[in-house]
Amino acid sequence: PVVAKPESKPNFANAAQLKIDPQSLKPVDGKVALEVELVLPEGWKINAQAPMAYYVEADGENGPIKRDGLGKRPLAKPAAKFRVELPVAKNEGRDQVRVSMNFYYCQEGGEGLCRASSVVFLVPVVIDAGAKQDQGRVTHTIKTEFFGGDTFE
Repeated sequence: PVVAKPESKPNFANAAQLKIDPQSLKPVDGKVALEVELVLPEGWKINAQAPMAYYVEADGENGPIKRDGLGKRPLAKPAAKFRVELPVAKNEGRDQVRVSMNFYYCQEGGEGLCRASSVVFLVPVVIDAGAKQDQGRVTHTIKTEFFGGDTFE
């Protein structure tokens, strides 16, 4: 019998590596969250036909964020804005989370050009029961030049 190999994580070596400011988050119902937003150039949209998933990892073997709740997470529908929930084991502590993804975006209109891109968000997270919010925000702004590759802010 043929045994299926587990799906491997894509290589994000050429992805935009974005270091995000530390996010101080309050756990609610055993989790905190990050709102991810991909800001596309005017006249472009996320390709609704291309499956979209992200990968969540945390540095080290232990931390306030539960390691067993991480890994690949597919989106039900491709979107430029979505929520990443992070299960927490402790109500305080510091951790570093990595959210990596490939995404596809196209010019609006039926004849539009499409592009592939990828990003890795490096997010220091401070879990603090006294924090004001349970959700942080990470943003990637894509600028597209007609005859070049993507440029990043």
